Amino acid sequence: MGITTYDRPEMLRECLGSLLSDSSDDFEVLVGNDNPEKPLSPEALGVCDSRVRFFNRARNLGELGNLNALLSEASGLYFTWQSDDDFYAPGYLAWARSCVERYDIPDAMQCSFRTATCFVSAPSCGAIEDELFSGPELLARHWGGSAPMMALTGMYRREWLLGIGGLARLCDAPVAAMSEYLLLVQLGQLRRVVYTPEVLVYFRVHEGSWSMTTPDIAAWETAAEGFVARALPIIQGPAYEDRYVLHYRRVLQHALGNVSTVLARPAVRPSWRRESTFVWRFAKTCFANSVKRPLVSAALTTSALFQFFRGMKGWIRSVG
Repeated sequence: MGITTYDRPEMLRECLGSLLSDSSDDFEVLVGNDNPEKPLSPEALGVCDSRVRFFNRARNLGELGNLNALLSEASGLYFTWQSDDDFYAPGYLAWARSCVERYDIPDAMQCSFRTATCFVSAPSCGAIEDELFSGPELLARHWGGSAPMMALTGMYRREWLLGIGGLARLCDAPVAAMSEYLLLVQLGQLRRVVYTPEVLVYFRVHEGSWSMTTPDIAAWETAAEGFVARALPIIQGPAYEDRYVLHYRRVLQHALGNVSTVLARPAVRPSWRRESTFVWRFAKTCFANSVKRPLVSAALTTSALFQFFRGMKGWIRSVG
């Protein structure tokens, strides 16, 4: 399990505590500290546990670099990522362990999640119900709203993650903007994925979260283009054919929805010229990567961009 951290020792301590309550010794926790000026140690954190290893980076690798470095430093059969500000429910590791046994080493395991504004002592889990899906089937359920999950906190076969090159870089910024959404689409290529609707992961919302507060609209627009350039060719494959319209629509909604969210932040001043240029590039990228059912793809792209433009008029009017 790879945890990225940067100058949030209290949250990191809570995150680690939510894992280390598990008494088994068949897992390791790798902590990648991206602040060279403030090295971490077990003694400083008060977390002296042989299952935890700290990697104090000699230089700031950025979020994406840190995430992929942790993957390369791991050694287990499965791997998952987590950020220092999020945490787990009791029973998460026990459930994953039981899935490996009951489903004969599945390709991946996914669970539901909940947002929180602070650390909470999650209730202990009783019997956890789960089900085995094909990747495309689970992805379609997720798009439809019946299988909420976060891509990064899924438990994946480590060799598969290494085989796809880890998390993809979709923009020039050091963060993993939209990389997790591409991983979600890539999950659809797997044959056997276990899913439980039980909430076993908590996503913490707070003012220090980069993804919740950043005004770097250029990074998110570039990432949106990179995301559709990588995701649309994947969903052209036969495994996605039965629900092609759903997959295509959700890929575009995720890309444009994230850009819309950043544009609506008070620190961002929308610009007709910049956003019009982005829309033109985005449309060209969509059309270039939609060889299957081109007319349907063109109609879905046009509809998504029309909705984006309607929102953009409101943002620009709001800033005068």
